[in-house]
Amino acid sequence: MIFGYIWWRAVVDQPQQLLSGAIFWVACVALTGVVILAWVAWNRSLARRRIAKFGGRKLRASGPIDFSTDALGQPVVIAEGALTARLVGVDLVDGVKLIEPTAAPR
Repeated sequence: MIFGYIWWRAVVDQPQQLLSGAIFWVACVALTGVVILAWVAWNRSLARRRIAKFGGRKLRASGPIDFSTDALGQPVVIAEGALTARLVGVDLVDGVKLIEPTAAPR
């Protein structure tokens, strides 16, 4: 309703600016549409990559998961019991990630 009132006031009070206002409004709608379509395309490409690499969201990875490096290629060392621990700590020591189980805070 507020948007309609503003447009009505623009038509009544300043009809010479109606064209520039309409062009601005159409540009905003077009930009919003382009951003939404780009976001959807990005998410679809992420889903396709996940399916190609892991076999989809509901399936397990097709092979053993390699924990020797992280996503940035840094080496990772996993301490005994860290894979089954409920709480783990991650520390970076000399460029190597160390993942080890930790005790719950009190």
